[in-house]
Amino acid sequence: MEQLIEYFSSIGMAFFILINGTKKTQLGKLYTLGLDKKISSDYFFISEQLGTAKPDKKY
Repeated sequence: MEQLIEYFSSIGMAFFILINGTKKTQLGKLYTLGLDKKISSDYFFISEQLGTAKPDKKY
């Protein structure tokens, strides 16, 4: 995965992480995987922070 992130970053692709759950739990997972070192945390979108969760009865 690290090589893919490095390759796509080198050609100008941006990565976004969309994840369902609580901020504390999901950030822990992302930090444990080391993704915070490869992808800016500005591009982490966590459902709790966005005020929604799966499944959402509106959809």
